[in-house]
Amino acid sequence: MRSFRFVSLLLACTLTSATAFAESRRLSTWEVERIARASSLHKILQNELSRPLGLYEPLSLGASRGAEDLDLAYEISKRDPADGTVPGRGKQTALEWIALGSALPMTWELDRYASERALAISADTASARSGALARSLLCAGSILGRAKAAKELLGTLFRGSISVATDGADLLINVEGATPKDGSFSIFTDDEGGTRHRIGEESFSSERAFRFHRPETERIAILFRGRDADGKALVIGREQLLASATAAPVATPAPSADAPAATK
Repeated sequence: MRSFRFVSLLLACTLTSATAFAESRRLSTWEVERIARASSLHKILQNELSRPLGLYEPLSLGASRGAEDLDLAYEISKRDPADGTVPGRGKQTALEWIALGSALPMTWELDRYASERALAISADTASARSGALARSLLCAGSILGRAKAAKELLGTLFRGSISVATDGADLLINVEGATPKDGSFSIFTDDEGGTRHRIGEESFSSERAFRFHRPETERIAILFRGRDADGKALVIGREQLLASATAAPVATPAPSADAPAATK
C-alpha cells in the first residue's frame, strides 16, 4: 500500500511538473514559422501591404532608434548564425523576423505591435515603413512564442481588412472581417520625392462607409486604428493602387507561401 501511494504521489508530481513546463514553454522558431506559413499572412503582405514576395519579402530595421536598437543588436549578436535567425547586414525576410521575435528574450506586447503596424503605413519614408513592419513582425513573433494558442492568435493579430469601392468621384472605405468599437481612418499619399503625407482623416462609423474624394494620384495608403468590441487594439492597413477607374486592387504575381522566390 505504501509503495502504491508513493508511486501515485510521484506520478502526480511528474504530471504537474510536465504541465507547468508545457504552459511556460516558448514555441521554437520552426514552430512559429510553420504557423506563419499556414496562415493568411503571406497573402495579406502581398495584397494589402504591397509586399509582392509576401513572407519572403526582405525587410530591414532601417535607421537606428537609439538604445532600444542597441539592445536588439546585442541580443541578435549572441545568436548562432547557424539557426537561421540572424539578420544578414540587418536584413531578412518577413518570415525570419517573426521567427527571430519568438527566439529573443525581449518581450513585446500587443500595444507595441499595434504601434509598429500603424507606422508601417503612416511613416513618412519607405525605409521607416519597412523598419516598422519588421518590428511589428518581431512583436508578433514575441507574442506568438509565448502563446498557448498561437495559430488562433496570429489570425487575431492580422484580423480584418479595408475595402475600397468607387461612387462617382468618391472612394467608399470600410472595415471588413472585424468589428471595430471605435477608431478612425487616415488616408495618405506619397509626393514625388517619396515622402508620405496624410491627406484625410475621419472617425469610424458602423452605419456608413468613409466617403473620400478620390485624389489625383495613382496610389493611396489607408490606415484604420482603433479598438474592437473587447477593447483590444485593432490596426489595419492597406496600400491601394488607383491607376484604373475602379478601386479594385491590382494583383501582383508572387510566389506561394510554401517556398521562397527563386533568385536569378
